[in-house]
Amino acid sequence: MRTIAQRYRARRSALLAAGFVALFLIWIPAWSGDGATSYRGSIEKLVSLMIAKGKRDTPSDFHFELENKSEKIRLYIKVYYSSDKSFDMHDNRCTATIENNEIYCDLRMVDGVLAYFDISNGKHSAIKSTASRTEKNSAHVALKWIVAHEVGHIVKKHGLSDYADPPDGMLVYNNEQQRKELDADQFSIELIGNITQAPTQDYQYIMHSTNALIRRALCPSTYPETCAAVNPGVGLIYNSASFDLINIGSGGDHPDYVARFVRILYLSGLGTNDNSLSYLAKQVISKFSIQNQRGEFRPIKEVMDTTTIQSRPTQ
Repeated sequence: MRTIAQRYRARRSALLAAGFVALFLIWIPAWSGDGATSYRGSIEKLVSLMIAKGKRDTPSDFHFELENKSEKIRLYIKVYYSSDKSFDMHDNRCTATIENNEIYCDLRMVDGVLAYFDISNGKHSAIKSTASRTEKNSAHVALKWIVAHEVGHIVKKHGLSDYADPPDGMLVYNNEQQRKELDADQFSIELIGNITQAPTQDYQYIMHSTNALIRRALCPSTYPETCAAVNPGVGLIYNSASFDLINIGSGGDHPDYVARFVRILYLSGLGTNDNSLSYLAKQVISKFSIQNQRGEFRPIKEVMDTTTIQSRPTQ
């Protein structure tokens, strides 16, 4: 027979266990009491879930605990694919809000991004259709960079962010919102990994997109085909055939995509043994021509302190 002390300890253990269960049940609704399923894992798993759940024209939602090194980032995800007849404020956008760590994405925007960067022909969806493996991989990588960027806004407490804000302006990197965009880009490198840590295809996507945007800027009359202003080559290509600069207009809240992507390539190799890409990206940065407040395009060194875009990522 058990002694009184043993019965007391057993009863106390049972009560404590019941208490922990009750607290657990109370805590769960605090995060996922809306009935949405909860998951946890890496950025890769998050993106795969978003693509799997985002093929319908009505939003699917779920909670996700994102693992970033020793940090756990709780997110609330809403994802869908807008129809041709849809008219909603979230269409063709991916937004982040810090109030409830929500990321709300219309995956139609991923197809638009791939077409804009000349990665797909835009005739069918890489998300919904029976696209090739290459197109599906490109969609996965594109969404990964978009989501990593939005997570950066949440972690940095930037407030409301919208990835689909006009991407064609950069007011000399002096605008506060644009600095936040660059900060979020920097965080995305930390989340995805630098050039030696991330899957090869992640930076191939950034490089391909950058090359497409450089061709668009330097060869407007022949794009998507190249022209004499750009020497043929492999890797990161830029104007080495003439002294034409890469013009970047001002306006909007987001720095121009080409400036952001070249900066990502530059930062991706810093602190590693594979810094050749950083060197090439630095050469491209030196060829930026920035529109000043009078509307004139001037070499970057005349307009801004380049250390802004050549800062190291946070460790």
